[in-house]
Amino acid sequence: MRFRKPSLEDKKRYIGFYIESEERLGRKEVLNELWSTGLSFLGEAEMAETGFWVHDCFDDQLIVEVRDGYVDEILAVVSLVNEIKNERVRLDLLGVAGTIRKLKKSFILNQEK
Repeated sequence: MRFRKPSLEDKKRYIGFYIESEERLGRKEVLNELWSTGLSFLGEAEMAETGFWVHDCFDDQLIVEVRDGYVDEILAVVSLVNEIKNERVRLDLLGVAGTIRKLKKSFILNQEK
C-alpha cells in the first residue's frame, strides 16, 4: 500500500465552540443535532465533502475538524443550531486554527482564565 505525501493530503481546520445551555449536554446529543442540521442544510454529498468530524466535546467546549475551504459552510450549519433535546442552546465561535494544539493554546486555554 502506498501512502500519500503529506503535501498532497487535504488541509484541515479546527474550529472551537463554546456551548452555552441551561442543562449539561452530552457529546451524543450535540453530535446528533449538528449532523442532522448539516444534512438538512447542506445535503449528504456536501456534508461528506466538508470532512466534518467532532474531535473533543468537553463540558462546555467543542472542537470540530473540517477540510480547508469548508469552514464557512460549517459555521453556517452551527449558526442554525438553537435547540438540542428541547433545551435552548447557543454555540459561540471561539476560533479557527490549523492545529488542535494552536486552537487550544490560543482560544480554549485563554477562555478558561
